Amino acid sequence: MTLLRNTMMRRRNGAKGAVMVEFALSFLLFLIVCIGVFEMSRAMWIYTTLSHAARQGARYAIVSGANAPTPATDASILAVVRKHSIGLVSSDIQADVVWEDATTKDGGEFVRVRARYPMRFITGPVFIGGDGGIQLGSVSQMTISY
Repeated sequence: MTLLRNTMMRRRNGAKGAVMVEFALSFLLFLIVCIGVFEMSRAMWIYTTLSHAARQGARYAIVSGANAPTPATDASILAVVRKHSIGLVSSDIQADVVWEDATTKDGGEFVRVRARYPMRFITGPVFIGGDGGIQLGSVSQMTISY
């Protein structure tokens, strides 16, 4: 009985170090997954914000089209896109506006607004490398009907 008790005590004492190593490895994996979920959530939020801003810029362009009393310019559309990009650094937002003539059944022309924003990861270059960021963007296209 004493031999069995001594063997069990040695196993229990030896297992303490193994449990600590397993916890350290498991916690590291858990931390990486949590950071990844956080960064992906931020990326989706920024993309949704850019999508909304590009849509509002295109809407402003079709309402204040080239034939309106105060026609929309690229600078005014960029200002609308930046105004609707709540929570983002407005000076980092870029917007390209393309006016296209097209023959459609509506008889109008298209305006395409493309908004871009450089997303910098909070973890920076630690996990990603390089400058620690990616370029996110969204495009909205609407038809100007006369």
